[in-house]
Amino acid sequence: MTKFGDFGKGAKDLLGKDYYQYDTKLKVKTTASNGVAFTTEGAMSGSAVKPAKVSAAFKPVDGITIKKLSAATNGTLVGEASLDDVMDGLKFTVKIEEGRVGGKDADKGELVIDFKGDGFVSNTTVNVIDGPAIKEDLAFKFDSFLLGGSVSYNTGFDKAADGGVKKYAVGAGYTDQDFNATLTANGTPGTDGKWGVDASFFHTYSPEINIAALLGIKDVQAPKPSLEVGGTCKMDSASLVAGKADTNGVLSFGYEQKINSSVKLVTSAQVDATKFTEDSSDHKLGFNLSFSA
Repeated sequence: MTKFGDFGKGAKDLLGKDYYQYDTKLKVKTTASNGVAFTTEGAMSGSAVKPAKVSAAFKPVDGITIKKLSAATNGTLVGEASLDDVMDGLKFTVKIEEGRVGGKDADKGELVIDFKGDGFVSNTTVNVIDGPAIKEDLAFKFDSFLLGGSVSYNTGFDKAADGGVKKYAVGAGYTDQDFNATLTANGTPGTDGKWGVDASFFHTYSPEINIAALLGIKDVQAPKPSLEVGGTCKMDSASLVAGKADTNGVLSFGYEQKINSSVKLVTSAQVDATKFTEDSSDHKLGFNLSFSA
């Protein structure tokens, strides 16, 4: 059952950051004998060093999962834990973050309540820091059709923002054996009927080839559509190539190589075809090396 936040996820993942990362990044994953999984990672963007972080994930007792406990060199602390199977289909998750980003407080605190029923899924997020605010996502499935919606409400108790509905969205989708398509519309109160529209398409052309497309219109009253299309192709069991292009003339390429069962290298490149002969910051190159043991 697909939740509303995952409408179009297949296309977004294929055209997203998995194969197109333009930093120089190193990630090391290890698992201790007691089952605790550790991840250490660091990255550079050009000559700038990004905050490195170390994180752990483990399951202390049945029914409780510590999905993430992480600390970064910029002082940010992140925690995420879930209480699974409270009852059939019900799960609680707590997310916290403490630290400063860009000189500003970046504290976050959320309670997420997920419930899966017969033919529907509900995802409720309560932001206990800002507002507090509540976001409710609902999705329904009937045969191959999906319907869903989302609404965000800020109580305004902390006086940082006026209370009321802040965002809303509706969507529909269709899923078959080898493809799926979705259409969502989103709006914000007080913007004179301004609506944005997003459409996605994902097709498993063959066991080796996947194709995806994303269409976005930020304001249907003044449409400036953006289109992104791309695909991936498995060359063999250890290598994969990816490519995509968008309406801004940006071409992106990715290559994933499993060097062995523990080491994977992802190389990414981006070229702005409209500035092909220029020394442009839109031309990018990235390397992502990960170890797991």
